[in-house]
Formats: sequence, structure tokens, C-alpha cells
Amino acid sequence: MADEHVQALIQAELDGELSAAQEAELAKILLRDPEVRALRDALARTDRVLREMPSAEPPAGLRSRIM
Repeated sequence: MADEHVQALIQAELDGELSAAQEAELAKILLRDPEVRALRDALARTDRVLREMPSAEPPAGLRSRIM
């Protein structure tokens, strides 16, 4: 399973925030670890779905009903 460092690299990749060195590091990890590749693919699919979702405004008065 991917450790926190690898998960952070994947998240940075999805956010478009990887440096060249980090990109090379992640590429090496992905080449040697099929579990990390599967995790990256799953997170990329989830990221894509969430980014494609239309934004929605909460119903009027929701905040006051919650508080």
C-alpha cells in the first residue's frame, strides 16, 4: 500500500503541482508498484468525477435551519 509520501505525490500530480523531480520520483514508483498504479488510477477517476460535477447552491434558509 502507498505510504503518506506516495499519496502526497499522487495528490500533487492530480492538482498539477508536481516539480520535475517529484514527477520523476512518482514515475519510478508507478513503474515498479502495481498497487500504487491502481491507487493512482482510482484517485484520478474520482478526481475527474468530482471536477466535472456542477456546482450547486444550497436551498434558501439552509444555513439558518442548521444553526
